[in-house]
Amino acid sequence: MDANTTFQSGFEFLAPEYLLILPLAGFIALLGYHFMKKRRSIREQLGFRFVADLPLAFIAPAIIVFLSGVALSRPSIGTFSAELPQSTHSLFVAVDVSSSMLVKDVPPDRITLVRRKLLDLMDSLENHEVPVRVGILLFSGSSAMYCPLTADFNVLRLYIRDLSTTLLSSEGSDIKEALSKIILTTSQLNLARYSVAIISDGEFSKLPEDTSFPQAIYTFGVGTTDGGPIPLRAGGLQKDDGGNIVVSKLSEDTLRQLAQGSGGRYYRLGISDAPIESFVSHLSALSLADKESSVKQVTQKYEVSHYFVWLVLLFLAILYLIPLRAGVLMNLLIGTALLSGSPSRAFADSRAAIVGKEAYIAGDFEAAKKSLEEALRKAPTNEELKFALGSTLFRLGEFEKAEELLSEVASESKQGRRVFQSLYNAGNSALAAKKPKEAIAHYERALELLPDDLKTTHNLDLAKKLLEEQEERKQEQEQEQEEEEDQKDQNK
Repeated sequence: MDANTTFQSGFEFLAPEYLLILPLAGFIALLGYHFMKKRRSIREQLGFRFVADLPLAFIAPAIIVFLSGVALSRPSIGTFSAELPQSTHSLFVAVDVSSSMLVKDVPPDRITLVRRKLLDLMDSLENHEVPVRVGILLFSGSSAMYCPLTADFNVLRLYIRDLSTTLLSSEGSDIKEALSKIILTTSQLNLARYSVAIISDGEFSKLPEDTSFPQAIYTFGVGTTDGGPIPLRAGGLQKDDGGNIVVSKLSEDTLRQLAQGSGGRYYRLGISDAPIESFVSHLSALSLADKESSVKQVTQKYEVSHYFVWLVLLFLAILYLIPLRAGVLMNLLIGTALLSGSPSRAFADSRAAIVGKEAYIAGDFEAAKKSLEEALRKAPTNEELKFALGSTLFRLGEFEKAEELLSEVASESKQGRRVFQSLYNAGNSALAAKKPKEAIAHYERALELLPDDLKTTHNLDLAKKLLEEQEERKQEQEQEQEEEEDQKDQNK
């Protein structure tokens, strides 16, 4: 990964509230000094010779508490800054799933045509090797992120095949909220450049007051200008308050205005593949331009708390080698050291881990894999690094390795949320690897932790459908094989 990295020195505590522990170290030292003097006086009265473990007995706990307090305060000696190129373009596809998408003015209906054209779009992007990440957002009267940004077209196809108007229950077609959702998402991901594709009939219930947009919007019209009646899910046709049948028509002017106001283009979806190919060609040019010009500024504090952790452990090792007569003291020291955390956690913030995480965010998954593997060799038990590497392997299409690593995190982690995320991602990896049985097992375990999670429930249904298809295909193959064997027997 090409990165212009700079370092600016500057000392600060990232968790200064833990500095309140330091006065406790002074109190422990005074208390230890008091007991040492008393004990030394008793020994002298009894004629015992003074031994070296007495000063150590009051100095050691104070030192341990002091070092632990400094470590917990997360001291930082500077800031790393790097400019990372965004090697992939991001595309958000907003799909209208309102009831008007059930109209049959295009065969067999609008929503089916949308599914077909989205699958064609994935095929075209993959065939042309366009470096792009795609996220799918659904909108009707409300909006929701259906599939997060991913460069895995197989995962996107799984989501597209299950696309329907039943995924959102609210009525209407609020494009204003959908665009606001995209802006919020890009802000959270710190995306400098991206594109938006809107697939709809253009009959929006709410339009933005200003058609301008931070990035280009490409609109795709579905339906005909003559339109057709809207079927109801319960049967019959939708009617207005006067009892008249509502006719939904393609509003090309609205879609064209929305595209032109943002510097984008309007396409009309139909039988021809020309609109999709034209859009992919344009998107490919944008991706190449982004690779050369789009740069993301990232910063990371350089923490040194792990050095204080190692000092604590070194101090304990030295004490272990000295034959202290106060056994209670050693227990106190060990218990105090545990407060400062484990050194494996410190490795999570190593330079290799930082570079790996930033490379992942920038979409450079090969560089992320290399850096995370290097960091994991230094901290082989760190579950955060394992989880990050598993997610990176998934992005690279190494689904079986990703599943194995994420399953390992799920079995080792003590954090409920991390266990759920690992099981969910392990299920996605197994599903992408066409291993529905393993995917079902992961999803079912995840649902034991969060029974109401919609994404997990949805993916579980996809895995069950895939398993049914595989079993049906296997039965068909066995039946064909039996028929061939019967035919051979008859020919004999």
